[in-house]
Amino acid sequence: VLALGPADFGLFDLAISERCLINLGSWEDQRRALSNIASVIKPGGKFVFVEGSKQGRANLNTLRQAVGLEVMPTVWHNIDFDERETLAYLDQYFTVEEKLHFGVYDFITRVAHPLIVAPENPQYDCRINEVASLLALRCQEFWEISRILFLVLKRRP
Repeated sequence: VLALGPADFGLFDLAISERCLINLGSWEDQRRALSNIASVIKPGGKFVFVEGSKQGRANLNTLRQAVGLEVMPTVWHNIDFDERETLAYLDQYFTVEEKLHFGVYDFITRVAHPLIVAPENPQYDCRINEVASLLALRCQEFWEISRILFLVLKRRP
C-alpha cells in the first residue's frame, strides 16, 4: 500500500482497508497509503475504511477505569487514527457517505462482560460477544467508545 499506484494495477471501483493501515509505522506512512489508495480508485468509486480510532480507544479506557477495570494495553504495532485529523486529510480525495461505529460491541464485550464475569477473565469466544456483534450492526449507540472507525467514502472527481 506504500508503493501502490494506478500504473501497477489500474483503477478500481472499490477498495477496502480493514485494520491494515493501523499497522503502518507512522502517520506519515498512513497518509501516503491513503493517498496511494485514492490514486487507484475511479472517480465516484468507493473506499471502505475500517481502522482503529484513537479517540474511541481512549474513551473506552476512561470508561473501563471509571468502573474499576484495567486499561486495555496498547498494541505496539498499531497506530490508531485520530478521527478529526484523518477525516480532514481524506476530505481532499473523498466525501463521506457513511460513518459507522461499533461502540455497542465495545461496551458489551470490553465493559459489561468483564464486569459480569469478574474476577474471572472474560472469554471472547462466547455467546455474549456474538450477541454484541448482532446488536452493533443495528445500533449506533456508544459511538464515542468505539475502537473502530468505519467509513464508506466516495472518490471525488
